[in-house]
Amino acid sequence: MRFETEPGEQMQVDFTIIRRGHDPLLAFVATLGWSRAIYVVFSRREDSAAWCSEIEKALRFFGGTPRKLLFDNAKTIIQERDVYGPGEHRWNPALLNLAERYGFTPKVCRPYGARTKGKVERFNHCLKNSFVVPFAASLNQVNLLLDLEVASGKIGRWLMEVANARLHATSGKIRNKLC
Repeated sequence: MRFETEPGEQMQVDFTIIRRGHDPLLAFVATLGWSRAIYVVFSRREDSAAWCSEIEKALRFFGGTPRKLLFDNAKTIIQERDVYGPGEHRWNPALLNLAERYGFTPKVCRPYGARTKGKVERFNHCLKNSFVVPFAASLNQVNLLLDLEVASGKIGRWLMEVANARLHATSGKIRNKLC
């Protein structure tokens, strides 16, 4: 069942693993709930500072702050669930500071509730299959490897020309950066 939100209501955020190993490549992905507009930045780490930095960049990219940001259960985001009562969690202090500064409410998915953040999770597959795999294959043909700098140099154009240029399945409109 498709779950829709009003404009400005929600942004779903996630880190997805592109490559493990001695030179990991991660991608921070933010998806606006209403328009499905996407923001992606590549990273080598997924610590609290990386989360906060990338959230801030996403909010600037989208030109506003949604009322709620939806997270999964990453330890760098939520330190302890329901510690103060049902739905009252102990959040990472840096995230709470960011939330206060930008005026959003952090929300967390239920553990193992795979469909709660479906918009961002679905895009993670799109990112890997439509951007990473073809781009890595083209680099491999000329004996180059996909690394942080190369991926970062190409993702912006791909987002604007491909990912954010697609029609929204529900509204029939082109995705945009508006919350």
